[in-house]
Amino acid sequence: MSNSLKRKALVDISYKSSKLIRLELKHGYIPTWTNNDLSLIRHNIHRARLSVHPPLPSCIEELHFALKLKPTWFLPKQ
Repeated sequence: MSNSLKRKALVDISYKSSKLIRLELKHGYIPTWTNNDLSLIRHNIHRARLSVHPPLPSCIEELHFALKLKPTWFLPKQ
């Protein structure tokens, strides 16, 4: 369940993690889930979304190099 939510979090990046969890709970009821399980899944979703973003530059040279590159990750797909 956690892996499928991580995939959906990367596809539907505008959805909040709570909405994704609620949608997944509608499809399959798991009576043994605890609050700790849900918080771990929420953290997994957050980490999966962070892996998509490029790292922040750590020095001025990296900053200038990143600004010279044409960023394509925010452009709409054609």
